[in-house]
Amino acid sequence: MNDQSRPLQTTFEFFLFDGLHRIGEYVSTVESYIEKEFEKKASKMVENIDKSSKEKRELLEFHREHLEWKFTEVFPRILRYSSFLTCYSYLEFTLNRLCRSLEFNYHLKLTDLADRGVIRSYNYLTKVIQIPKVSKLLWDRIKIYNKIRNKIAHNEGQLSDDGDSKAIMAFSKKRHTLLKIVDSRIELMKEFVPEVLSDIESLFFEVKAELGPKFP
Repeated sequence: MNDQSRPLQTTFEFFLFDGLHRIGEYVSTVESYIEKEFEKKASKMVENIDKSSKEKRELLEFHREHLEWKFTEVFPRILRYSSFLTCYSYLEFTLNRLCRSLEFNYHLKLTDLADRGVIRSYNYLTKVIQIPKVSKLLWDRIKIYNKIRNKIAHNEGQLSDDGDSKAIMAFSKKRHTLLKIVDSRIELMKEFVPEVLSDIESLFFEVKAELGPKFP
């Protein structure tokens, strides 16, 4: 590998073996903490309800329901939304950095292409550098993640009647264990972020395998 292509290897190694691992570890740790903390607080509250007078039970029961709502809906949503946005941001940053590290070999720069973000970087890799496209199923999922990312980042996960919303709803029907639509809002399941991390890793392994022969 020559000196100019060394940033390529460094980028991949950092992204695959450090960045993705750290995100996955964080998500797993916080998911577990939320579940355990809810169990602990709910158990304590049930004890208080059982020991309370009839007059207090109604109020305590309301607080228990509020606690359950926070720990089973609100906190997981915040965690999964933020973690997914971090995953996607990391993907976008690393693809951009990869493309820019390769520009010196080609007459077109990344910024010469239309589109933005992940889509533009992928087009640069496949149309300018001309690596083979990754598997269609994998790339279709990456494009769906792009649509989900935009809805979460710009619309708090709320869907409408536009094409992106319809695509997300179709994905939800196929992969309801990963993503559900509740009251026209995206709800990410516990398995969603680990699945995204796995797909991102697969994407980079495929890209790396195709780029390898070009940079001995």
